[in-house]
Amino acid sequence: MRILFLVGSLRMGGAERVVSRLANYWSQKGFQICVATVREEASDFYKLEPEIARVAFDLGYSVRRRHQRYIKYFKTIYATGKVIREFKPDVVISFVTGINFRALAVKPFFSMPFIISERTNPDKQKINARGARIRRLIYPFADKVVFVSEGVRQAYPWLDDQKKAVIYNPAIRLPATVTDRVAEKTIVTLGRLNQVKGHDMLIDAFNRIAGTYPDWRLRIYGEGDYRPDLERQIAQSPYGDRITLEGFTRTPETCLKSAGMFVLSSRHEGFPNALVEAMSMGLPCISFDCPFGPGELIDHGKNGLLVEADNVEKLAEAMESMICHPQQREAMGREATSVSRRLNIEAIASEWETLIRSLIAERS
Repeated sequence: MRILFLVGSLRMGGAERVVSRLANYWSQKGFQICVATVREEASDFYKLEPEIARVAFDLGYSVRRRHQRYIKYFKTIYATGKVIREFKPDVVISFVTGINFRALAVKPFFSMPFIISERTNPDKQKINARGARIRRLIYPFADKVVFVSEGVRQAYPWLDDQKKAVIYNPAIRLPATVTDRVAEKTIVTLGRLNQVKGHDMLIDAFNRIAGTYPDWRLRIYGEGDYRPDLERQIAQSPYGDRITLEGFTRTPETCLKSAGMFVLSSRHEGFPNALVEAMSMGLPCISFDCPFGPGELIDHGKNGLLVEADNVEKLAEAMESMICHPQQREAMGREATSVSRRLNIEAIASEWETLIRSLIAERS
């Protein structure tokens, strides 16, 4: 089978990680894979198998004037059509809204099925009213729209249910056994430092309990534009010496393996990859029950704790409950590892493959 992936880049990100995981897995199975991006190959964070064809349109990413944006848009559409003509895939799979627009713009000129994928809450996206109208107009022309969670699927009520499918992201790592983990008294989170991830609320929650539990620390892994704001918040905290911004890490499994618990404080998600990774590693996890994803992964009280979204007081109470009940933490960590069996790469790739083959069969 010949599969073409279209994505903005292979920089660090959820969609990019899924593309690289699926592409590498299918390449190892003997499929012929091409990954095409708008951004240059030099910006790649995720690495591909050497057998995979790698195409970068490299049209220049920063465009200041409106007419230049339009020129770039149409150049990208032309480049998309060109790579399809040259690679001759059996199926085209595009990820994220902007790339989906370009894929569907060339779809009328080709006979293979086009699958597009949406990864986040459309109400929280930075998309103007015109873009939202275009999405409603063209998405019905996709052969299938794959959503990363049931919550995201439900956020598109205007799209025919026959066009929709839900396929979760694959778990990134195999679970650690409980005996492999030496849990320290640390609360850990992973995620880009931005307003969406809610690190400010996590710091507030930690401040509420830190005085009672002086042995516990908070470690935040990630980078982003919100760092100066968080640094000021930490500097003003009476427990700032126990709160650290650890920066970006290429080995999250090392950070997670020694953590006492993982907390996701996001204001919204499409599908929380960091939560999946923490659960796969056997960590007891706490998450805001935000839209979308955490409620589809955590069975409250069994494999983790769900907290009312944006409720800092309830988040602090849940963290304190985990601290005070080590046996509960251990039991929830054991239960959490089941997510890696449900979302392993073999199972998720099989769901994608079944969908692809069914669409190809419909065309034959």
